Amino acid sequence: MVALADALQGLGTPLNYWGLSYSTMVGAWFMNMFPDRVGNVILDGVLDATSVATKQSYQTVHDHPSASNVTMLMLRAAVYSGLYQPQSWATLANNTLFSDIDSVLHINATQQTRRTLAKRATFSAANSYTEPAVVCADSVDADTSLSMKDIFDEIVNVTRTVSPSLVGAFWPIPWHRCLYWPVRAVERYQGPFDRTLANRVLVIGNAYDNATPFFEAEHTADVLGDQAALVKQNGFGYSTCTANIIRGYLANGTLPADHLTVCEVDDFVELFPGVRSASVTVDNAGFKA
Repeated sequence: MVALADALQGLGTPLNYWGLSYSTMVGAWFMNMFPDRVGNVILDGVLDATSVATKQSYQTVHDHPSASNVTMLMLRAAVYSGLYQPQSWATLANNTLFSDIDSVLHINATQQTRRTLAKRATFSAANSYTEPAVVCADSVDADTSLSMKDIFDEIVNVTRTVSPSLVGAFWPIPWHRCLYWPVRAVERYQGPFDRTLANRVLVIGNAYDNATPFFEAEHTADVLGDQAALVKQNGFGYSTCTANIIRGYLANGTLPADHLTVCEVDDFVELFPGVRSASVTVDNAGFKA
């Protein structure tokens, strides 16, 4: 990435970067490996790089918990996918979800409907080595004293005690496979994550993010201290408040002076006919966002 910037923009030029989800970890590595090259950097929907660099892979389930009743896996997978892709939520909620529920509850469901549901439920299935090849290579060395039973006992415990709720019986990132993954990247970065940066960076977390919870963005920003401006989108998606902060930062490098800025959802956004965003925003007090 730095070599590309050197080739395209000139040696030593500041590098601008906007990372989402797993690529926020790439951004954290870049910032701390090349702190003098940091331009306008946004970490949005943060995966906490310090956690990946210091914990056994399976322990990150605590940071990305998901659990459910296995018999409802197909429906819950559909809801999870809809939450992760809000542009498809209205169609799912108003149309297909009702027919899906009916199909699961009645034995006369068509084979086509069951195949459709099964396809939705397998988006996180162990059908590829692509994900473990990346996440396990980036992880700490495996603790050889552990067995796979130890790992799954912990995962089951988390699903029962940390997040016994809506989405899951699946794990979006296959950290649990890393015990037996034979390779680690020799060049993987494992800290420190509090280097002095050339410019302040923007860290964004969403209170309702079902994949990268807000507390990971919060911890990442806290490690950086005054070098980071943290924005908490207190709802879902982006609001005008969050979008304006992003625009100002990318256009002229300005950031809020405070370490934490809370952006509320826009009341004028209509999620469904007659239902505005503020109508479905709940109070998060007492919950770990």
